[in-house]
Amino acid sequence: MEKILDEVRRDAIEKLKTADTEDLHLLTDVAAYACSLTKVKQLYGLSAVKQAVGDSQSEFFRFICKFISEPFEADDAIQLITNEYWSRNPQGVQAMTAYIYIRTALCIPDPEHPFPGEFRFLLQSLVPPGSLRREFEEKTGKIDREIESRHERKISESFSHIIWPEFQDAETLENIRALESVLDRLPDRDIQRLIREMDIDTISACICAFSENMQNRVIQNLSRRGGTQIKEVAIQLHPINEKIASQSMANMLLVLRRLEASGEIRIL
Repeated sequence: MEKILDEVRRDAIEKLKTADTEDLHLLTDVAAYACSLTKVKQLYGLSAVKQAVGDSQSEFFRFICKFISEPFEADDAIQLITNEYWSRNPQGVQAMTAYIYIRTALCIPDPEHPFPGEFRFLLQSLVPPGSLRREFEEKTGKIDREIESRHERKISESFSHIIWPEFQDAETLENIRALESVLDRLPDRDIQRLIREMDIDTISACICAFSENMQNRVIQNLSRRGGTQIKEVAIQLHPINEKIASQSMANMLLVLRRLEASGEIRIL
């Protein structure tokens, strides 16, 4: 099947050489759009990608994506998609954009498909070097920032509307008081040192149990992306099991005491 795809790739590269210069900007638009779909999948999952594909302006892309699902086997899908390419016989820039759509349609549903960064390098190699590659990088960077910004706003809004649980167990309440008391006496740099020692699930579980002031204190000591990730996991954990919350806070206290004993942090 790779041979079949390679024949399409070679054909698209040869036809791209004959493209009108003024049409080449379409190539960077399509390549940046393809990159954006891998970012959407990373943040929101395959269902969000399917919705985005349904809204695509490319009739060819929408059409070939119909074959990337049951009851079609992978090899059959590749044959059907490449047959469509040869039947339509696109020329110039359209040939390369069609190949990009084909690779995107095949890669995104695959659980082993390249991560967004790797896929970007693949697409970049299909764009002629020079100003067009710089244009591609600028467009993908701008789209990535826009997608991440929307994602951060969505997560922050969901996080702000959560009604956090009020625990009843005496041990859990004591762990909360003890941990918040220690964190209150840590400078920001030491909270950052503590966070580096903790896994995201433990931090998120603690966030679910902390007071609003302590939630904000911890999140403010994370990077922008790190804070979003913590909020996202906390949303997934809600409503958190009391036993998990208590154990997570106990684990954080243990790490705090270890770092204090080694002199890496100082509790005021």
